[in-house]
Amino acid sequence: MTAIIRVSEDTFERLQKYAVFLGGSPETAIIRLMSFFECQGEPKSLPEFPGYREEQLDPAPMESTYDKKVEILLGKIHSAKTYGEIPVWNKKIRPFFPGLRNPFILETDICDINAWVTSASKGARTGDPYAGRYITCSDRSGKLKDWYKQHPGLKDGSVLVIEKSEGGKRYKLGIKTE
Repeated sequence: MTAIIRVSEDTFERLQKYAVFLGGSPETAIIRLMSFFECQGEPKSLPEFPGYREEQLDPAPMESTYDKKVEILLGKIHSAKTYGEIPVWNKKIRPFFPGLRNPFILETDICDINAWVTSASKGARTGDPYAGRYITCSDRSGKLKDWYKQHPGLKDGSVLVIEKSEGGKRYKLGIKTE
């Protein structure tokens, strides 16, 4: 069965614009937006409409001293484990890490991982400190997936702590314990 949702022409035009940006149909745009919000956990409140502020849609960083460390709420962990990635799309914490596709070392309790921030919009330039959405393995080794496997206690809502240990070249990955 297919349900029909009636929206105004203006809303449909906006939805089509996002569908193109998100790489699919209006249905794909809705699915991706729902997935984004579901990753944030249970909603505490809805943004006010119309005239919402874009930053309300960003997952808020937990507690941070931005120059030394950041804490990242994983939300739903399935994607992070499956794809071996750490979400860093929050505009406030994204500049904490090196620019787009600039390699760095992520020190973990298992091993050092060659990493970078990737998954940016088409046309984003290497080095852009605001582009990119995820930390992944720069050498395609899968070591972040291995790290997640070694930490089966991580669950939806877990918090990762990442500290700078050497400028923009080395970072230390840990898990916040209650």
